[in-house]
Amino acid sequence: MSFKKFTAPTISLPKGTKYLPQNSLVLVSTGIPSLDDVLGGGLALGSIILVEEDNLTGYSKILQSLFEAQAIASDQSILIVKQGLSSVSQLSLPNFLNNIKTEKNNSSTNQQPEAPNPETEKMKIAWRYEKQDVSNNMRNTNKNNSSDDYCSAFDISSNLPLNIIQEAKVHYIDSFQLSPQDSNLSTRILESQNFEKSKSDSTKLDHYISPYHILFDKVSTFLESEFSSLKPQSRDSKRQASRISIQISGSLLDINNKCEILEFIHSLKGLLRYSYSACMISFPVNFFVDGLTGKRHSLVHRIENLCDAVVELESFEGSSQDPSKTLKIQKSVTNSSSNEYHGLFHTHKLLCLNSLVSSAGKLSLLASTGGGSSNNLAFKLRRKKFSIETYHLPVEGGTNERRVPETSKKSIDF
Repeated sequence: MSFKKFTAPTISLPKGTKYLPQNSLVLVSTGIPSLDDVLGGGLALGSIILVEEDNLTGYSKILQSLFEAQAIASDQSILIVKQGLSSVSQLSLPNFLNNIKTEKNNSSTNQQPEAPNPETEKMKIAWRYEKQDVSNNMRNTNKNNSSDDYCSAFDISSNLPLNIIQEAKVHYIDSFQLSPQDSNLSTRILESQNFEKSKSDSTKLDHYISPYHILFDKVSTFLESEFSSLKPQSRDSKRQASRISIQISGSLLDINNKCEILEFIHSLKGLLRYSYSACMISFPVNFFVDGLTGKRHSLVHRIENLCDAVVELESFEGSSQDPSKTLKIQKSVTNSSSNEYHGLFHTHKLLCLNSLVSSAGKLSLLASTGGGSSNNLAFKLRRKKFSIETYHLPVEGGTNERRVPETSKKSIDF
C-alpha cells in the first residue's frame, strides 16, 4: 500500500488579497508598498484606517487616490465619498506604471497554455515525481499573478484613462447631496432612530435627519448587497473584496455634529467587521485645533480610538509651527528635490485585530519599534512615486559644497 500525504484543502481568497498567518487576517494593499510595510503587510478586511490630513497641502489626497487606484488594479469594487463628485469622469487617479493593466489583458489573450509533451511527462525512474514540474510551474505563475494583483506600481505624473475608470466597479456619493430626497429612505432612517410612527409622511420629514445617517444607509446598502460575510454563498461562487474611501468635508464637516461623527464611525466599524471590505477615512485635523494653545479637540482623540489604524501626514510646507533647526539645515543644504523629504509621517495607532500587540513590530522594517512617536519616518513625493522612508539628517556641509579650498597653482615662485 503506497503512502499518500494528506494535504488540507486550500481556501480561495478574494482577488487582490493575501493571507496573514500570524493573526489569521486577510489583507488588501493600500497601493503604497512602504505604507503596507508600516501597517504590517497591508490593511485588513473589516478594518478602518484614519488618515489625518496635513495643513494647507494635498499629500493626503495623493495617498487616498493611490488607495482608490489599487482597487481598480485589483478588479475590486470601491465606494468613493467625496465632495462635488457628481460623475466618475471627475475622478483623477494615478495611472498604472507602463500600462500594466492593458499589458496583462493583451498577454492573457495572446498567450495560450502549452500542450504537455508526452515524452517528457513519462519517467522511467521515480514515476511519482513525473508531474512535479507541472505543479511547480503552476505554483510560480500563481504567485506572480497574485503579487501583481495585490500591489501594483503607479505613475503619479499621469492620470488614469477615463475608459478604464468607467469600466471599473466604481460607485460614488457626493457629500454635498446627502439630503433625504427619497421618502422611503427618510422613513427607514426615522424608524431606525425610534421615532413615533405617524400617518402622514410630512410629519416624519419635519424631523432632522443627519447626513451621517443618510451616508451610513447608503454604505450599508453597498456592503450588504454582495460583500457581507453573513450572506450565504454557493460553492461555485467566489467571494469578492471591496473598498470604501471617505473624505470628511463639506456638509459632513460640521462642528455641531460631533456626536453624529462618532456614531457613524462606531456603526461603520461594526458593519465592516462582518464584511469583506476595508475603509480609508481622511479627516482634516486642523479644523479641530485650538489656535491659542495648539491643542487638539477631544473629538479627534475619540475618533482615533474608534479607528483601527491612525496615521498622520505633517508636511513641512503647511506646518503652522516654527521650523526646527533640522528642517532649516535640510532645506538650505539639500539642493536636489529628489533627496528632500516633504514631511513627517506619524503612526499614532497600528492594527491589532485578533491579537493584543500589533504584528507590524515583527513583520515591518520601518515600524520595527512598534509604531507611535518612537518611529522617525518621513514621506517623500517623487515625480512618479509616493514613498515613506526613515528620516535622517543630511550630510554636513552638503554634497555640492567643497570642504577644502583648492590652492591656486597660477602664481608659483621658482
